[in-house]
Amino acid sequence: MKRRLERIDESIVRYLFQLDTADRHGDAVPKAKIERLKGKIERFK
Repeated sequence: MKRRLERIDESIVRYLFQLDTADRHGDAVPKAKIERLKGKIERFK
């Protein structure tokens, strides 16, 4: 269980990094991908 929680935390960090990258690049990242990543973060919370 502990290892699973660690993997979830790692995934959240990756998704947040991707969202930050998307914010910096603006329209270079498809809006659908941004929304999908936000959805995944919400599910993990």
